[in-house]
Amino acid sequence: MQVTPFSRWEREVPKLEADPRYKLLPNLKERRAAFDDFCKNVAAEQVRCCCGAGAVCEVQARALRAGAVPGSMTHASMVPLQELRCCS
Repeated sequence: MQVTPFSRWEREVPKLEADPRYKLLPNLKERRAAFDDFCKNVAAEQVRCCCGAGAVCEVQARALRAGAVPGSMTHASMVPLQELRCCS
């Protein structure tokens, strides 16, 4: 199973449902929160790892923001673009 952290929740749910750990969380709200935390952690990790490759991070940040649903609290809307810029 390959979950893409820079994708939308709606696109990743079918992949997650196949994983037995998905059902360990009691409700959809907690499952969504775990996905959002995963996405934020992966984004932060990539910022730490990609110094010197700033263009890659900015492309991923823009893709993350493009997946945001206006008016909702998606993982994309919780990660400001400036936090994803790499040191270059």
